[in-house]
Amino acid sequence: MILGNNESTNAFSSNALPEDNFKVIAGSKMFQVLSSKIYKNKIRAVVRELVCNCVDAHVLNGNKDKFIVKAPNALKPTFEVRDYGPGLSNSDMVELYTTYFASSKANRNDQIGSFGLGSKSPFSYTDTFTTISYFEGVASVFVATMINGEPKLALSHQEPMSDNVKSGLHVIIPVRTDDFSTFITEIEYVMRPFNPETYQVTGHSDIDIKSYPEFKSYLIDSGQYDTPNGLWALYGSILYPIGSVAGVHEVSGWARSITGRAIIFKFAPGTLDIQPSREELSLDETTIKNVVSTVKRINNELISDKIEQFSKLSNIRDCFRFLNNLGSTCSNSLLSSLVKESVECVVNPAYV
Repeated sequence: MILGNNESTNAFSSNALPEDNFKVIAGSKMFQVLSSKIYKNKIRAVVRELVCNCVDAHVLNGNKDKFIVKAPNALKPTFEVRDYGPGLSNSDMVELYTTYFASSKANRNDQIGSFGLGSKSPFSYTDTFTTISYFEGVASVFVATMINGEPKLALSHQEPMSDNVKSGLHVIIPVRTDDFSTFITEIEYVMRPFNPETYQVTGHSDIDIKSYPEFKSYLIDSGQYDTPNGLWALYGSILYPIGSVAGVHEVSGWARSITGRAIIFKFAPGTLDIQPSREELSLDETTIKNVVSTVKRINNELISDKIEQFSKLSNIRDCFRFLNNLGSTCSNSLLSSLVKESVECVVNPAYV
């Protein structure tokens, strides 16, 4: 995914003074930060990052088959994802898996990824995991391990692919028994924005994913999809909280009062910037502006719709019933908007 404003500026320079480049020391501390410490919810991060990689892989070769998400269970205590994308050659596996910030997706808006960190996210939960790459007729098994705080990747073995095996990647992560239920909960949470026609969940029969329907600009969740209360941005099939973004509270009064639980705003690729963890937005000037303008526009659309309904009522009793059903916060907001419109009509006749 192409991120937001990434232009750099040279605020100060002088040929009269020596210049030194800043450096990063590649050691256990850096790897721990980039593999684990950037994620608050580590199990959710593993599920989210690997699922997003599956989606991106299918876009690369246009595969319409369902990718597989397997929940852990007592018989097979692993979390797994299997995509049917193009797979990776041995050299690409080494390059992309062992190089942080190496990504083939940074200049494509049809890809969710961009930072080159998602494939390393399993290290936030475990010290070892396995990736099998099915590429050009060969199955290559790679084992990633964290040793003394530093990640290593080793080619375990290779064998010819069977005739019925398709290309792609298969990532296998061992799961502790105590974490089975947490993985199931996070699968249910992460998968909601994804089209259920594009994936299959296996490993547990009780998983209940309340998938969002396709929507154009916003979705109000009054409880049927279990979205946490508040205002959310749906960007690249990932939910980001936006209720605390500067300026949003002032332009979202109606939206906040009518939702009951949550309202989700959809944003087009390239309009927002995100943090490397993909848990929150990166609140640069452009991102804030786009969030506020979108919330304001939809907030006004929502109240305009109610005003139109209210204006069609023919008697006072219906008006009172209509306002009462809205609740005090919504009815006060509606009446305030009607008063504002009336003032505009008197002060500026061209308004109507």
